[in-house]
Amino acid sequence: MSGQSSGGDNDYWVATISEPKRLDPYKAECEDLIEHFQFTFAEGNAFKALWRMGMDRVEAGKPGDTPLRNAQKVAYYGQRMVVKEKKETGHA
Repeated sequence: MSGQSSGGDNDYWVATISEPKRLDPYKAECEDLIEHFQFTFAEGNAFKALWRMGMDRVEAGKPGDTPLRNAQKVAYYGQRMVVKEKKETGHA
């Protein structure tokens, strides 16, 4: 894996949890969590944007990424989630 932004496997998708609350230290991968929680496309993309923001804070972020860009992605995909939920619950 590398830190280069290629759309594939990169180090910024893996977080090392060195002092977890209940478990032994472990590594978490963004894609595995998205699949585990069965996120929709919009949910997965919002989660990825939040993940990148967090990784940037611990100096392991995606090269060339910015907090503003990721905040915009969270807002965009969040709005798509609101529209979807309103349609599914009849609150359109």
